[in-house]
Amino acid sequence: SMKNYIKKLKKFEWYIIAFLFLVVNTVSFFTQQRISHNLGRGWDGWMYHKLAYQLVNDMPLNAMAPYHTRIGTPFIASLFPMSDLVDSFLLVNIFANFLSIILLNIFLKLYLKSFSTRALLLMIFMLAWQSPTRHIYYYPALTESYYFIFSILSLIILEKIREKYSLMKILVYSIVIFFGTVFREAILLYALVIPFTTNPLSSKTITID
Repeated sequence: SMKNYIKKLKKFEWYIIAFLFLVVNTVSFFTQQRISHNLGRGWDGWMYHKLAYQLVNDMPLNAMAPYHTRIGTPFIASLFPMSDLVDSFLLVNIFANFLSIILLNIFLKLYLKSFSTRALLLMIFMLAWQSPTRHIYYYPALTESYYFIFSILSLIILEKIREKYSLMKILVYSIVIFFGTVFREAILLYALVIPFTTNPLSSKTITID
């Protein structure tokens, strides 16, 4: 039936996205050299690595601002401790990047019904040098991968709020922002967007005599 065909097509769509993600990650893994500064920790990553190390060893948390507030990614990395914690960051950020691609496809689907167009945009996003999908193989100990998760998720919820306002959606949105700021304080900016989700000057709110 048509319904079964559509279901199979949707499932096939996710297989293609997973395959594209796997290809980009595989090529990046074998071709991209890791940053050598600070033993592969980089500059900002040195602070995130320090936080993860303190968490693994039950030490008091101590890091410079603003890194001391970005505890989310170091905490998740500390849950999967390896001999080199930089590898722990790489592992959890790969997972975050995959989740970001899934969310980005859901977001694009709100505006673009054509899967081929969405697949092309997803591929362009993954292939961009500064995209977390590729960049983490050069610089694993960063927080941007989880920032993208909360950023895209916020955009999806905002669109749902724009379609139909409800207190439950606002509550969910607030929870996402709350946890997102634990990874990157820039997520707080999304709290300022709520008043502008609907157009106060639309034809629905303006009457002309």
